Amino acid sequence: MDVATTLHDAGFDAYMVGGAVHDLILEKESQDYDVTTNASYEKCTELFGDKFYYHYVGEVAYDGVRYPDDPDNPIDLAKYAKIPEVYLGQEGVPADTTTSLLTDSFQRDLTYNALYYNPFSGEIIDYHGGFHDIREEITDTINNPELQYATNPTTCLRTLHFTA
Repeated sequence: MDVATTLHDAGFDAYMVGGAVHDLILEKESQDYDVTTNASYEKCTELFGDKFYYHYVGEVAYDGVRYPDDPDNPIDLAKYAKIPEVYLGQEGVPADTTTSLLTDSFQRDLTYNALYYNPFSGEIIDYHGGFHDIREEITDTINNPELQYATNPTTCLRTLHFTA
């Protein structure tokens, strides 16, 4: 809530997304906290100071940053993403090259990892049927599975993990 409140008080959106929302719906304790926002990385650095740093996986900078409020369970914070070019023109994908909560949802892998929770209103935003999939115990990709697995092979592993 500290991260969301800081962003909200500065006039920016702050939505919890991904595994923590999935766990919230299932009433499970979560250790995976991701927040997405319309604030720029520069604004986040201004708001959070030296607690806000780029997250590296090996030598590559992760498309987001970490706010280590709790060093054992840092919060991954990322600005809204565009729809990846490879998905533009696919059935059901809007021809939108801006950044918004909707466009951000198309860069996520599984329907229930694209659930957004507004901690201030309690609203859950579900563009892809993730809430239904949780209830029915279905694991489904957001985009065409053949394209999704080819462009993001970890989706296949995540699908197997969640299905098991």
